[in-house]
Amino acid sequence: MSTKDIKSSADNPTGDTNKTELSEKSLLERSQALEEREKALDERAAALDEKEEALNNIGKPAEKIPGLEFTFEKKKYKFSDDAPQKIRLNGEVYTQKEISKNEELLILLMGFGEKYGLILKIK
Repeated sequence: MSTKDIKSSADNPTGDTNKTELSEKSLLERSQALEEREKALDERAAALDEKEEALNNIGKPAEKIPGLEFTFEKKKYKFSDDAPQKIRLNGEVYTQKEISKNEELLILLMGFGEKYGLILKIK
């Protein structure tokens, strides 16, 4: 028996190297699977944290964005600061900028007057 065989038999008293290799391979695969599960759980936890943050912010007033100023028929107007940034008109969604460039939509909104406060005349 050589010294190599003696070392080998000391490391593996049963003498079955295939089982040792298989168990190491199995352990490595399990370790990788666990790491993948941990990563997936971390991603899920981050997504849940984002959802929780969003739910906690419900009901809190959003930052007010100043309304867009524009000129129509040589007069200055402005969307009120409370006006939504996107407005649905005739089944379509328009931004304040798109509305300010569309004469028909401006007339439609101005037809409501300042009562509803979407578009205000600047003096």
